[in-house]
Amino acid sequence: MSADNLIKSWRTWTTSKEVRAAKIFLGLMAAEDIASGYIPAGVLTSEIIPEIRKSSKYGGVMLWSKYWDEVNHDYSAAIFDSVTNCTKCE
Repeated sequence: MSADNLIKSWRTWTTSKEVRAAKIFLGLMAAEDIASGYIPAGVLTSEIIPEIRKSSKYGGVMLWSKYWDEVNHDYSAAIFDSVTNCTKCE
């Protein structure tokens, strides 16, 4: 999935009257070897996070899984600042 398609889908989910969640988390693969749909950390932090954080329903990011996060040299560490305190998002 491209960054543009993901952002478009995010906007659909967060504006839908059928989705009544107060917060929505973006679920991501922590490494390429798990399944399709992996998003490199640089793309996530520069293109996707700044856009999805604009939604009041942004809850954060969840990764699958801790094991693959470590295999991928701490993907979570690479995205942490953007997910929690994105200075590019303001």
